[in-house]
Amino acid sequence: MKGTGLFPRTELLKIKAQPKRLIAAAFTAHQKRRFPPPLHKVQPSRRSSTNLISLGGDFYAAFVARTADTYEKKAMYGFLLRGDKEAELTCLLRLDWHPSHKGMHCIVNCEQERDLSGRNLAGCKELALKDSPVSGLDPDIEDHRKEFIRIFCDVCNISAGEAGLLS
Repeated sequence: MKGTGLFPRTELLKIKAQPKRLIAAAFTAHQKRRFPPPLHKVQPSRRSSTNLISLGGDFYAAFVARTADTYEKKAMYGFLLRGDKEAELTCLLRLDWHPSHKGMHCIVNCEQERDLSGRNLAGCKELALKDSPVSGLDPDIEDHRKEFIRIFCDVCNISAGEAGLLS
């Protein structure tokens, strides 16, 4: 039934409209348990990530890039989270990029009780992304990670902070 899940569409639209600002984002080698639940199980192998980034209020973002021997196995993920970082956060939106399938796609926590931090996402609500300039992105290249973050900010209505952050 529409509007009866974890976050009805109207609630997600209100969340999207709330002010959020990303001041800085830097990738370093991922460390196990860098993030609070539900992202605490992200494994460090071949991954770099940002710290949990405060966007203001109770909003947070986190980014993970996976490198691989072949281009098709590389990936990037962005998470929009809400809640208490000392307890557990709720994943509102997940932006994924996989060159092997689907390209860039966005999964939202809309009208379903789903854990967006895992791999079992069949049947989740997906947003269509218009004209995303993602061909040829490579998580190993810093400028490409910045471009992924810029797209994430556009999708989530997040203002970029300092001049030159994502340019």
